Amino acid sequence: MKLDLTRVVVLGLAAVACRATPEEGFEAAIAGGIPVRVVDARTGQPVPGAEVMVSPMDLNPYASPNAPEMLFAGRIGGAERFGRRWRCDARGETRIPSEAASNVIVARHGSLWGCVHPYEEGMPLTIPVEPDESVRAVCATVDGQPGTGAWVWIWAKIPDRGSTGPSEPLDWGEVVAAADGGLTIPHAQFWRARSRAGDDVRISSFVFWSDGMEANVDRPFPLETDAEPRFEVSSSGWIDITSPGLESPSIGDLRWIDAPPKPDEPDDVPEFPMTIGLTGTHATLGVGLGGRFEFVLSEPGFIDPRVAFDGPKTHGERVRVELPRQRPAARITGRVVDTKSRPCSGNQLEVWIEREGQRLSPDEDWIVTDADGRFELDFVPFERTGAVLVVEVDRTTTFTITENEFSFRGPISEDASSPLVTRIALAEGLSAGRHELGDLHCAEPSEPSLRR
Repeated sequence: MKLDLTRVVVLGLAAVACRATPEEGFEAAIAGGIPVRVVDARTGQPVPGAEVMVSPMDLNPYASPNAPEMLFAGRIGGAERFGRRWRCDARGETRIPSEAASNVIVARHGSLWGCVHPYEEGMPLTIPVEPDESVRAVCATVDGQPGTGAWVWIWAKIPDRGSTGPSEPLDWGEVVAAADGGLTIPHAQFWRARSRAGDDVRISSFVFWSDGMEANVDRPFPLETDAEPRFEVSSSGWIDITSPGLESPSIGDLRWIDAPPKPDEPDDVPEFPMTIGLTGTHATLGVGLGGRFEFVLSEPGFIDPRVAFDGPKTHGERVRVELPRQRPAARITGRVVDTKSRPCSGNQLEVWIEREGQRLSPDEDWIVTDADGRFELDFVPFERTGAVLVVEVDRTTTFTITENEFSFRGPISEDASSPLVTRIALAEGLSAGRHELGDLHCAEPSEPSLRR
């Protein structure tokens, strides 16, 4: 038998190619995952080498302040990476994880761009890409000044489509930073495609927490007669926030603390979630003039730094705010169970510490136990003894908890009007660091409260 060395070499190279690792920065096609095919919208031909990107699967694209980056990642001249990404083969195909079905899926190749959301499960996923387009919007105040600091917002209200049900609205927004009050909305073809699909796509502009924030009428998109929409907004200024010593980007809430009370919700304080970057960077936002605000940074394991301040008073004024340095908190963790040791899962808790006639509240505004009844929260540390930790379990409203989502489940029993309660003596005070309390046995108020 004669050995064909040429054939052996070719087969050997093919075997190596089959075992080749994915290109750096890209993941291998997922066996059994969602098949994806990228095609040129103008010709219908596959696009070999196209990038397929999926918004982070551990974030909710509708609630996260990173939604603009998620939807428009891969924008020409913009961010190159968001979440995970795959490279298409010579047929313009790849496979992505099945759990990506509810996420924003973007494809790009050179100057071509396309986006799919939502994806209909069980159907082949084809992403058409086409030359990128954009629309410029311009904001100005009533007295003709550039509307810097205003917010331009575009979103698609997706109607009920039968068995699949209505989908969450998909939106994008950005603050106007240009000196002339202009802002470019990228990927206009995506919004036009959503409009052709029957979605109610609209564009508007406003200034946060100002008299005119609701005065701008939504406009349908695409804009047939006005290629450059112009919005009249109220005057605004800037808030620049920095946090010294911050080790990673964090999310905080900007609150309008002197807001006019609402007749039906007098205790409701308007707030807006913001991402603040590392030391030396700023979280910048345009707001209406004359307000007083508070910014609270949410960092697990630390006492939430917060600062109250007066906002801008004149158009274009920049107010610079520095948060105090972070201090370690006393982090309490535990598992809430009833008297039969069953976990109280998906229950809202009210937790506080009674000390020297005072009621001390944790940093967290909303505390809900997970599927195993566990919770964690932060308190300001203290050294004196004689304090009591009180945990009260609300049984009138319970939730089913899935990744990043809460849905209403209902009361856990027919007679759940009274809460379950336990009281725990903190004999040695509460020092900074982690404190695991184990199982907290809660009982009806009329029964003795137990703790193991």
